[in-house]
Amino acid sequence: MDYITADNIHDVVSGLFMDNTAVKAYLLLCNRSVQTKEMNKLRQNFGQYFSLFPILRRDPEEFKKYMRMSIETFDYILEGVTPLLRKNWNQLHTRAIGAEERLVVTLRFLATGATYESLKFTFFMGKSTIAGIIKETVVAIRDAFHETHMSLLNRERLRNIAEGFQRAVYFNYKHYFSIVLQAQVDAYGRFASIDVGGFGQQSDGGTFATSDLYTYIEDGDIVIPRAEKLPGTNIWLPHFFIGDDAYLLALHTLKAYSGKALSLSQRNFNEFFNGIRRIVECAFGMMTNKFRMLLTTLHQHPKTVDHLVRCICLLHDIIIDREGLTGDEPHGRVRNIRVRSCPRNLDRQRRLGGSGVQAREDLRTYLDSRK
Repeated sequence: MDYITADNIHDVVSGLFMDNTAVKAYLLLCNRSVQTKEMNKLRQNFGQYFSLFPILRRDPEEFKKYMRMSIETFDYILEGVTPLLRKNWNQLHTRAIGAEERLVVTLRFLATGATYESLKFTFFMGKSTIAGIIKETVVAIRDAFHETHMSLLNRERLRNIAEGFQRAVYFNYKHYFSIVLQAQVDAYGRFASIDVGGFGQQSDGGTFATSDLYTYIEDGDIVIPRAEKLPGTNIWLPHFFIGDDAYLLALHTLKAYSGKALSLSQRNFNEFFNGIRRIVECAFGMMTNKFRMLLTTLHQHPKTVDHLVRCICLLHDIIIDREGLTGDEPHGRVRNIRVRSCPRNLDRQRRLGGSGVQAREDLRTYLDSRK
């Protein structure tokens, strides 16, 4: 008589209940569970966090290619999120997943856009485990760093952004954008504020009208700095946001001249104006080339996409704040993201401060005088 052991129990049960479909299904699930657990046991031997990451930590150049940031920036983020990701593991957890490993998994997901199924074989974890890690970590990054690197716009911050544009280095390439993400960008390509929109279903007008920025300006929570004299002139010019042709021309929202029958002065103004506006496109280009998840199809719940996009924008700002613009950013031609712009006809905007026609004319006159 043969004894039933752990090695032959599946064969014995299968032989006794060969015609029982439910038992067959159970055995398949058992096999899958055993295989998954066996793979998880190998995590500390073959998972990239244990087998590759320690090697990369000794090679700053390769580390930056893998993590899309320097070792110093990674450690800075790790220090911020560790208290938020700390788990109360019991003693039975011999293979606990620590904060650093969670951050590595999340950043690789954001950097590559790999599926959970693919990451499962990279880090030797269960698919649901990876999904939970990413969901928790992007929220932790937001909670730890939003106030420091993407705080609420106020008069002082807007003035600093304006002063930065006076020293800005203009970038001379153009990209094409398509995801619903409205952003205000400073002179160094950092996102001053963002609004993730309606995931392709909301109109341009609806995106801006429901944005935090529009609400703050309407309610007076953001105080635009007072008008200042242009250097060497008696021309007073208000501080303003710039945008493409879809923006409404208003006192604090300027755009280039439209139409074909433009004077030489107007064409020169547009060239100057659009050169500044391309900084926005440069910011999106740098971000998408670091975090290529944005170039993939995201099989995620809309709320999860919201968290992912906000986290990436925040990481973009953290990297620039910590490392600056080094000149080695991989720009490339990005075609899958478009900046959502303000509406063409939004009557409520007119209360933001009169007409921008005179402000645009004054700025054009000043630029002509500098030639």
